[in-house]
Amino acid sequence: MRARAHEVAAAALLALALELGALGQTRKDCGPAIAGCGPAAVGSGATTTTLPPLMVPGAGVADANCPGPSFPTQTGTTPRPNRIETTLTCPTPARTTSVLSISFWAADSTGAGVKGKCSIYTFPGGYVAGTTAIPKVAAGCDTVEWIAPSTVTNAWVTLATTGSCPLAASTRYFIGCNSDSVSGTYNFAYDGGTCTVGGVGCRQSVNQPYAPTPLPTPFVADNFQGQTWMVYMTVQ
Repeated sequence: MRARAHEVAAAALLALALELGALGQTRKDCGPAIAGCGPAAVGSGATTTTLPPLMVPGAGVADANCPGPSFPTQTGTTPRPNRIETTLTCPTPARTTSVLSISFWAADSTGAGVKGKCSIYTFPGGYVAGTTAIPKVAAGCDTVEWIAPSTVTNAWVTLATTGSCPLAASTRYFIGCNSDSVSGTYNFAYDGGTCTVGGVGCRQSVNQPYAPTPLPTPFVADNFQGQTWMVYMTVQ
């Protein structure tokens, strides 16, 4: 299962890079009339390079899978209905980026009509579980809504962000997802090991009835453990 998840994720990332035309291609058409070339390139004939998208996964035990694109070891699956379930990520690349999409592994079961969506939350400095509020990075970090098919997915589900979701360099964030999945419908994959960063459990969660409206911000976790959900964000 773990090997298949890695293969599917790698293929999906390659397809995304190709779609975006971002595999190290250099623009040579910069000039006054070309949008997006940047101030330094206007009228100069300079070239600009679009960097390829990168996968930033949830952190595993002792950061063994960081910086990615590998994942923690999947040890189980479970439904987590009507809760915001977050996973602390590996550090972002050493440059500013923006989130293009968020992905999670939907496993095992069927449940046509199950809904879900995700967003990106900050990892506040001096964080204390159960006390410190966890704010969303930006409204645009919310993804589009997922509506499950009637067949077994058992694969990565990738949801595009709905707007601007800027991330700082070399920084950890929480990937948070909310769904109305219940037992017997869709389950979500996780690593049951004990993952901590600076004494903070990599999984922080809170009760939150699912709704298609924007995910709440901020929230204070009411449950904090060391499991890691099988999630990642694609940044560029």
